Amino acid sequence: MGKPSTPEYVALAMIVVAALFCVGNGLFMVVAPVEWYWAVPTVPATGPANRHFITDVGLAYLCCGAMLLYGARNPQGRWLALVAGSLWLTAHGVFHVVEVTAGICSASRFRADVPGVLGPPLLVLAALGILAARSPGNRRKRRPPGCAAGRAA
Repeated sequence: MGKPSTPEYVALAMIVVAALFCVGNGLFMVVAPVEWYWAVPTVPATGPANRHFITDVGLAYLCCGAMLLYGARNPQGRWLALVAGSLWLTAHGVFHVVEVTAGICSASRFRADVPGVLGPPLLVLAALGILAARSPGNRRKRRPPGCAAGRAA
């Protein structure tokens, strides 16, 4: 594997940002679940603090962050690690979209949640799109001028 191109560096940086958010948020949730509950303004509206549940979700964030960091660092296992690391994040984000669409939560609470709930999976999915477009199998071959696709020069 050669040196990553500028778009690939940007994609990897996007993945690292999402991963660091996940690790930081996950650590906060695991180490201080009740403090995390009160630190995120939209969470108390969901019901009383549940230390066990908050810790469970924190562990999911930690696992996602670890997989994303692994994928950003290791080209050989990149695709599997990035897809695995983005699965729960994406499902969690979709669940929040379903909640607001179904009227379970208010639009204002949803808007407040967007950066932390939809930001990380959208960053990762955008980065995956960049990496997919840049992968050797998807790069278009340059044709000589005047040469149409499927015709010999």
